[in-house]
Amino acid sequence: MKEYITGVYTEKYPYRSVFGISKDGRPIYTPFWDNGKLFDDCAVDICNGMEIGGHYSYVATLFHPYTMGCFGPGSNLEIYQECSTNPRLCNVEYVAKEIVGA
Repeated sequence: MKEYITGVYTEKYPYRSVFGISKDGRPIYTPFWDNGKLFDDCAVDICNGMEIGGHYSYVATLFHPYTMGCFGPGSNLEIYQECSTNPRLCNVEYVAKEIVGA
């Protein structure tokens, strides 16, 4: 899957391109920076945002929430979404939750 995503983005969008605008008016950038490097979990906040060029922006990633998880800026890098098996994990260990009644 990672190879497919990498191919789609690198063919259509050059490094650090805006490919969308969020409902709060901030740009959403492709998941690549610095000539093809992917953003890692600790590079973005819980909303999948970060400062780019002095402005808060969102970035697409290959981990949940993939584009934006909330209107940011967000805080507390140790918080992660529990609704995905592929969450953003920054300095925390993923703990799968047992579904009651399943």
